Amino acid sequence: MRKLGSVEERKGQPQNAIRWFHRAAAQIPARTRNRTWLATRADVRLAEAGVLARQDDNATCVRIADEALWDARRAHDDAAIALALERKHLGLVGLMEIDRDGVGLRALAAHRERGDHNGMARTLINLGVEAYFESRWSDAAAHYLEALDAAERAGSVVLAANAAINSAEVLCDQGSWQRALELFDGATRNYNAVGYTPGAAATSLFSSVAAMRDGDLAGAQQRLAHARHEIERLEMEFLGDLRSRELELEVLQGIATLEGCADALESSRDDPMLTARAVRCRAGVYLEAGDIRLALDDLEQLLADYPTPDFERANALRLTARIAPHDTRTPSWNEESATIYKRLGVTQAPPLTAADVSDHPTEVPGAGK
Repeated sequence: MRKLGSVEERKGQPQNAIRWFHRAAAQIPARTRNRTWLATRADVRLAEAGVLARQDDNATCVRIADEALWDARRAHDDAAIALALERKHLGLVGLMEIDRDGVGLRALAAHRERGDHNGMARTLINLGVEAYFESRWSDAAAHYLEALDAAERAGSVVLAANAAINSAEVLCDQGSWQRALELFDGATRNYNAVGYTPGAAATSLFSSVAAMRDGDLAGAQQRLAHARHEIERLEMEFLGDLRSRELELEVLQGIATLEGCADALESSRDDPMLTARAVRCRAGVYLEAGDIRLALDDLEQLLADYPTPDFERANALRLTARIAPHDTRTPSWNEESATIYKRLGVTQAPPLTAADVSDHPTEVPGAGK
């Protein structure tokens, strides 16, 4: 039944896979002390947790990983213990919950003790993602570099490419757009070499951001067009992010419309970060049309009501200060945005409007010092 579950997942039937994993686990007596059975049940539950994580059912992933961890410890199965900690941490990262118990670091230590470089690379990438969304970008960059080294030691081309694109995303947000493009393009070559088309499609999407920020709007459009074709063909869950990046490019091109903003908001309504990005872009559309009051209304609502990540908040603050230079709050907006950029290591702020494309790079005062 465990094998049947794995087959169903490879066929693209995750719910069928989970049903088979449930049946396999149910075959083992609930109160067993047999180590072989405990290890088998832990293995089945870890397989289920992996499917759940890939389906973004992170809360259930954490619960099932905890059950697997309990069985693995009673079975004295060190490999399963390490993987259970890794899967639990993956679920916590997906939930964006603070890892107060240090589950990720415990998973890393367990993999390191066993000399499992693949497990180390996966866990380090998760630790990097966690640090990135907690605005600890220096920690994120360090984790990604260590993950890249571990993946290369393991001989895993895909894991190395995953670490590279995560590193590139940090560099892109910090303003090192050309270096980010080099890493993105290298990852694309590696994904293509092993035939991993989902990775290449995602990288086309992510790399478009570095291209548009570097002023290569035509190149960004080509990357986004390729990403849309592949994401739709593969039915990947990136459409909300894709639409918001398309909108960002349209704003920089000076062709964005309110209808396009509404479409992006609809695509991102369940994601606060994407929603905030779309609202900031809509403010740019109002600004392009000369509707300063509406642009300010959007930005002030964004700053007051949306749980925006620090980087997106700094971008919104910078745009707000620019279009309301005589507002009494402008000095505090400028100070807060500069403080955030500096803490994140941002040395060049991204272009936010069509006018910025010809004027950038915009150095951040005091950033990186």
